[in-house]
Amino acid sequence: MGATITLNGPVVRRGAHNVVLRDALLHSPTGRATSATDSHLVEIGVREGEYTTWIGAWDQETRQIDGGTPASILDSVRLGMRLREFQAIVIRVTTTGTPASLKGSRINFRLGRVGGRDGPATALVATDITPTDANTRTALAAVSRQINQSLSEWEESVQLIDPVELAPTGTFQGRMQVDSTTVISLQRYTGNWVEVDGAALSITSDGLSRDVANALLESNGSVGSSAPSADNLYAVYVGGDETQIRLSGTTTPTLYLGTYYLGATGGAVKWRFVGWVWVNSSTQFVDSEVSRLCCNYYNRVLKDLYRCPSYNDDDTNTTWTEGSNTWTQANSGADSQIEFLCNNEDAVVLHAQGSLESNTAGAFTYLGIGVDSITSVVRAGVHQGVDLGHIGIHYSDVLSATRHYADLMAVVSAGISTFWADDDRIGSDEDPPITYISGQVLV
Repeated sequence: MGATITLNGPVVRRGAHNVVLRDALLHSPTGRATSATDSHLVEIGVREGEYTTWIGAWDQETRQIDGGTPASILDSVRLGMRLREFQAIVIRVTTTGTPASLKGSRINFRLGRVGGRDGPATALVATDITPTDANTRTALAAVSRQINQSLSEWEESVQLIDPVELAPTGTFQGRMQVDSTTVISLQRYTGNWVEVDGAALSITSDGLSRDVANALLESNGSVGSSAPSADNLYAVYVGGDETQIRLSGTTTPTLYLGTYYLGATGGAVKWRFVGWVWVNSSTQFVDSEVSRLCCNYYNRVLKDLYRCPSYNDDDTNTTWTEGSNTWTQANSGADSQIEFLCNNEDAVVLHAQGSLESNTAGAFTYLGIGVDSITSVVRAGVHQGVDLGHIGIHYSDVLSATRHYADLMAVVSAGISTFWADDDRIGSDEDPPITYISGQVLV
């Protein structure tokens, strides 16, 4: 079992010895299928002092419920049971896994009053009087029904809540991911709750998905008609009348009551910020060591970046040459670049290293890291001489919330320099890379 919460229901008042519990009906606004992994157990009991007698239950592991159709969860042998003064009806809700929210669900307790203090329940008004006049008999029967079935019966409703305490500001138990080149989704992460403007929204067990061709969310919170276009940054929001995620061109969210939203007024406050995605030149979603283009604002994880120009796993040395006297992309730009999204809060960490097989006598050979430029570098290392040389470079910085790219760069002062891309396996399963760019980013 998971988390549990106990809710208070009706309490029998002092001196009341004629109250009975006729039934307990569970209402759910949506249908709930059976599930052995993600389910609720709703139990009802009668508490007196420190002791509780459990008298009925609905277990989602074995019993479904249709949306809008109430279901009795009181044990059949308990129907019409008598309640004593000061006894209280309680509800216990227990979760298994991360089921869909109980938001809007309730239990209606049907209560009644009957005659007598002890023994079998009897009606408040006897119906065995038989006046001779037919009209009088009809009138008396109607009055007795009104007293015994209407005036003496009532319902008390208890709204159900989940045994998860949703913080009024900020609960976000999801992570966005790339499912394919055309689909992203918001999946459960540490739970299934997302608070949006004070409402508890549930992430379904299969997540909330969105296709790259679907219409964009407009700045006022309505869904427009235009779809994402290639080579553009989009923000992702969750919310709406039906819980969903949508891409939006509003890539700078608004801080509203301590949390980021599409906006601070109208329909915009029904959409909470999730993170960013970049739609590439092929109008696709990508998340790989080369391209980390899906960035969560919540529940970020550290992911690797890596590329080795001219790498060839053939159990022998692979090399590439550089003869440019100005900064240029390594290996003539083939496989020299990595790309990633940043969030303007966490630093990206980049590293580059290289080994020279040879270079022109007396010449200087430089290796560098270029960020958002293929003509200049932010960090560089140098080697001089014809002997085997090694260059290592490190860079880290907090970058703006958009797509960035980094290149392995090279330049020589004269002649031609030869870099080792990789070496032979030397007993390993694959050729080890030698000259490469790598890094880590929180997304």
